[in-house]
Amino acid sequence: MSDLDHIGRRPVLAGIGAAALAAVFNPILARAQALDRPPSVLVFDVAESLLDLQVLRPLFQRGFGDGAMVDEWFGETILYSESATLTNTFAPFGQLGTGVLRMLGRIHDVSISEADVAELGKGLAFLPPHPDVPDSLRKLKAAGYRLVTLTDSPASPGRGPLEAAGLADLFEQQLTAETVRRYKPARETYQMVAQATGTELSELCMIASHPWDLIGARTAGCSAALIARAGVAPLMVPGLKQPQIIAPSLTEIAAQLVQLKHA
Repeated sequence: MSDLDHIGRRPVLAGIGAAALAAVFNPILARAQALDRPPSVLVFDVAESLLDLQVLRPLFQRGFGDGAMVDEWFGETILYSESATLTNTFAPFGQLGTGVLRMLGRIHDVSISEADVAELGKGLAFLPPHPDVPDSLRKLKAAGYRLVTLTDSPASPGRGPLEAAGLADLFEQQLTAETVRRYKPARETYQMVAQATGTELSELCMIASHPWDLIGARTAGCSAALIARAGVAPLMVPGLKQPQIIAPSLTEIAAQLVQLKHA
């Protein structure tokens, strides 16, 4: 079963096949600067890009009567993390997520208990990978790419979400924006990755299913690839740099990157 057929996922792009997506995105790519050489390091976002947040729908269905509230919760958490960075303040990402959950509870007149907060935290620690992720990552690593992650979430000592998903051994580093106390898409987060990997920003390729993340990466000087999963599309606004690769799955992005490596 492909991600576009995933039952219960956001319906915005549901039912659109790879050919249709290609027809939509090819004109965008024609106007974007194509990758002319393989990047040195592939930098992966984690939540929704590699790991599936939609498994949290039952928690939001029970509490709010609508499992799709998981998307509003995540989007609002990102919004307020960006607000903190823009105002030169900082709050740990986990505290932001908890605060947003309680805020949404007040907005929708839903009581949020400590058990709900604990269940959310436990769910986030054991998110499964999207079906296309494990094999794609292995192919990229086998092709000689260096793989790292960059998340807004804090580092997890011991067994973190990637360890629980069986993916941790594929990455040489797991990096967090909390190190620089500036959340994505702030330039400092991508600069931190370049410093940590001993590369230049131009040698990094950010891979995510969040256009806002890739706008930050491209503006900082990185290349980028958008995983256009169900409910995801590029933001076509003049002046915003577009990712060089757009595809509906990591499988297709990996194939293009492997081909570039062997060209």
